[in-house]
Amino acid sequence: MTHLRAIEGGSSNSRPSPESWNRRGIDTVRYRFRGDAYGKQRFALSGPYQEGARGELYRQDEGIRLGAARDGMLYVEGRLAAILNGPEDHSLQPVGAIGEGATAASCQFGFDVDPRHASLGRLDVATEQRFQDGDAGLAFLHALSLADVPWAKVGTEGKKRERIETVVFRSVRGRTVLLRAYDKGVESGTAQPGEVIRLERQRRYRKSVEPSVQQSVSYELEKVFVGRELQSLVDVSAEVVCDVWGAVDRLNEYARGGVITAGKADALAGFLARGGEAHKPSTWYGRWAEIRKLGIIVDPLARERTTVPVGSYLRAMVDQLAA
Repeated sequence: MTHLRAIEGGSSNSRPSPESWNRRGIDTVRYRFRGDAYGKQRFALSGPYQEGARGELYRQDEGIRLGAARDGMLYVEGRLAAILNGPEDHSLQPVGAIGEGATAASCQFGFDVDPRHASLGRLDVATEQRFQDGDAGLAFLHALSLADVPWAKVGTEGKKRERIETVVFRSVRGRTVLLRAYDKGVESGTAQPGEVIRLERQRRYRKSVEPSVQQSVSYELEKVFVGRELQSLVDVSAEVVCDVWGAVDRLNEYARGGVITAGKADALAGFLARGGEAHKPSTWYGRWAEIRKLGIIVDPLARERTTVPVGSYLRAMVDQLAA
């Protein structure tokens, strides 16, 4: 079996440049500025605008969206790097830049806005993995698309021939995007397919739980990134992507090695062979959780067993955020 090796990057400065800080950090943010009852009127007088849903006023300016809600709440949404340094900067930013970004965002309106009470309505945290062999990165995306992730529905976008370009993790109701894994090299035109894979955690905060900027600058980005949805995959040490009978073979190996009992292997193998039909939802989810903990990802169309160290890749990406 060919061993796949991920390429690691160099160290970063305390004030990273776009060139040095390009693998981990904050991408898109949404700042909210509350407390101005006349915010909407002042926004309307500050320049051209469009009217959106529920009486919202907004305008786009070099990739940054400015807006005002009916109650006077003002907001700025865009890439943190663009808010700080202009639209040409596509770098990922460190958590400490959130405070500086609030000040820069407050200056976008053309009238006085106090940044001291700014809060966050959105925080996107991204991290990348680079692969010498693009096939390894594509296999990683494929394995993620098959993963059984608690509290999330997994789907794909932009599939071209047999190649997946984006895997999307949505909330169980299918409305909110929680996480995206995508081929950043293809998206940006900077690398061959599979060579640069980016994972982007998208956090949205309702008014009742939105963090202040002062709170968010002390966040540990790795914890913001993982959350409960990815924790089970991060905890798994090794994965096997295989068809149902390959999964049964794996269960037999575990039973012979004493990892699980023969009875447990029988129960899980029977569950897989029958497709999990006619079980209570609690039993169905429980069986898939047991299979996931054993590091088995089932691909009904797989032609052979393939080892894809999903957990190892994810831990490396999380470690980058913690560095």
